[in-house]
Amino acid sequence: MVKNAYDADAKRCDVVLTDVDRIGGSIQISDDGDGMSKDDITSGWLVIGKSAKDTRGLTRLGRAPVGDKGLGRLAALRLGRTTDLETRPRKAPGSVHHVAIDWGRFDDANTVEEVPLVIESSSQSAGWKQGTKIHIADLTVQLRKRDVQRLARSLVLLADPFATEAGFRPRLLIPEYEELEALVQDAYFNYADFKIEAELDSKGNASAVVFDGRGVERWRATHHDLAGVREPYDAPAARFEAWLFVLDAVGYTNRPVRVNEVKRWLNVVGGVHIYLRGIRVRPYGDEGHDWLDLNLARTRNPELRPNTRTIVGRVVLSDPGVELLEKTDRSGFVENEQFVALRGFVQDAMEWLASERVREREATRERNKSRATARTQRAQKSLDHVIAVLPPRYRTEIEKAVERVSRAQFAQTQDLRSEIQLYRTMATIGTTLAVFAHDSVTPIHNVKQNLKSLQKRIREDVKESRYAQRFAPLFATASSATTTIEGFAALPVRLLEKEKRRIRDLDVNSVAERIVSLFRYLESDYDAKFTAEVAESSVYVRASEAAIESIIVNLVTNALTALTSKGAKAKNRAVVVRTEEAGDRAVIRVLDTGPGIAMRLSDIWLPGRTTTELGSGIGLTIVRDITVELGGEVGALPKGELGGAEVWSSIPRTPTK
Repeated sequence: MVKNAYDADAKRCDVVLTDVDRIGGSIQISDDGDGMSKDDITSGWLVIGKSAKDTRGLTRLGRAPVGDKGLGRLAALRLGRTTDLETRPRKAPGSVHHVAIDWGRFDDANTVEEVPLVIESSSQSAGWKQGTKIHIADLTVQLRKRDVQRLARSLVLLADPFATEAGFRPRLLIPEYEELEALVQDAYFNYADFKIEAELDSKGNASAVVFDGRGVERWRATHHDLAGVREPYDAPAARFEAWLFVLDAVGYTNRPVRVNEVKRWLNVVGGVHIYLRGIRVRPYGDEGHDWLDLNLARTRNPELRPNTRTIVGRVVLSDPGVELLEKTDRSGFVENEQFVALRGFVQDAMEWLASERVREREATRERNKSRATARTQRAQKSLDHVIAVLPPRYRTEIEKAVERVSRAQFAQTQDLRSEIQLYRTMATIGTTLAVFAHDSVTPIHNVKQNLKSLQKRIREDVKESRYAQRFAPLFATASSATTTIEGFAALPVRLLEKEKRRIRDLDVNSVAERIVSLFRYLESDYDAKFTAEVAESSVYVRASEAAIESIIVNLVTNALTALTSKGAKAKNRAVVVRTEEAGDRAVIRVLDTGPGIAMRLSDIWLPGRTTTELGSGIGLTIVRDITVELGGEVGALPKGELGGAEVWSSIPRTPTK
């Protein structure tokens, strides 16, 4: 209905909620638009699935209408038991038309034609103002605080908030809206580290330019740079703008704003939104709707690509040829060839930007390598010169000592190269899992929806007793399996989030509880209980969330493997993640009911050595390396409290806050 106000050339549209946190509340929408005549009401407002609007023409203020079906309006009107419409048409000053709808009468009727709808007209000259007011009373639903906040965010973003001038601004008259609107108006665009501007002309040819945080042009792209050898994009003309942020607290040290302020702002306006004819099209840019696969792309270069919380952008369309078709339920565009091409244009622009940043980073690395090699060579020459001028009686011993140091350094370098190869292999495994996990989301969703449909159809065709006996167990098993796969898909993507690599004072209790909750989807498959036993008070360590997560995830994964290995008990299986304070140390301990550790304890930390038949032999190596880097120690018991292995990581803790 707010979009209807836009089509009616309103400059203001207010939404007032009253007692919506309970059944029986009300919603009122009022605007200062052109209003409706009696004919507009009967041939447009009261007609569902059809509208009198010409979506190809322009309104009095030059706007292209954005509504044409009326289904969204009907859904909103039916939220209450009664609806009152009062409208004052601009073309008939002083005229007021009123319609009252009692939806209960329609529920009791066999056909809608049985219920007459009367348009009452009157005159009012004093204080007359054009526009429309709709009052939906006696709501049949309750709106939670989160629902209202989502509505507020949607209204804030409905009319392009990134535009310098906007002729239409809807408002939700509640405190939450004022806070969100203030956040949008704060506009931290000037603190973006990069801005990309890309254009797609009416012939499908694209171009792009990127500026750094100082406004200096860094890179420029032609159509060939973006699309390669492909033909022009078969998409409507569009403009794409996006601001990318590197949310590093260190980088904001000398800035007049704090990084947390920018994060709060991005939580409201973040994502890449689509604006068609000046109005936002949902759900593009909504929380959880990564229509450009930004989070998936980050698995390739996490440091150089944005996620949906570190970018804010817009795709602006006029689409005069109406090539993009909105779905009937207003949940975005039909994914026809034109929309796929439009999305490809934006993704290609982001991919080109990432490639330029990668190219720049690699060039910097090569320069640093060359400089390091040159410094090493100069240092060696200097050392050789110093030794050469020494008296012979000292020279021999010093040369031998230098040779011993060189051999030790060479051995250390070889070890480091071996570890680099190990971690590259692990990174490959991790990113591959993330890709497969991401791509599995849609098939899993389809399977779940098909299961629900099949379940419904069977219950309609067979008796409930027969369904409960023959079909219910099968559906329960299938549903459990899809839940397991969903949990598996979520884990690797969450672990790769860039923000988790920031060093800070971290409460290991919260990390332990979160990781255990992620693994709980496996309880039915492993017939095991997963428990987090955290210390009574917070236990802080100076580390990144990624480091602590890696410790816990690898220990839990090891424990899971142990539960199904040879010699493990078949019943009462359990994995416990325990956090403790031990003097100046924070201890993370993982216990299981597996068969325990059979090999020599000192060997379990070595790469490639595994405690179980199905183990990879790299999990405990990672735990050891991270723990040592944090200044801690690792340890293990072959038979712990639960009968299986008990492995721990002990890390220096910071004082309790």
